[in-house]
Amino acid sequence: MNEEMDQELTLHMVADRIYINSSYLSRLFKQEMGVAFSDYVLERKMERAKALLQEGHKVYDAARSVGYRDVSYFTKVFRRYWGVNPGECKG
Repeated sequence: MNEEMDQELTLHMVADRIYINSSYLSRLFKQEMGVAFSDYVLERKMERAKALLQEGHKVYDAARSVGYRDVSYFTKVFRRYWGVNPGECKG
């Protein structure tokens, strides 16, 4: 999953790739990881984006690196997740 952070990553895509039912994968993932698949993916993307911004990357580049093509939508998601705008995380 970490190698494909720049792409849309859905439960169905992962389930298809490993040849199991998506509902089963969802239950198994929650049981093993303690969080829903979508919450885990969002957390990984937001952590990675924050790290990139703190390393001095531009907001646009951080957004694209974690799979967001629409920078304004990325900004909205980032602000909701972290409570600050992406530009405020610059290092």
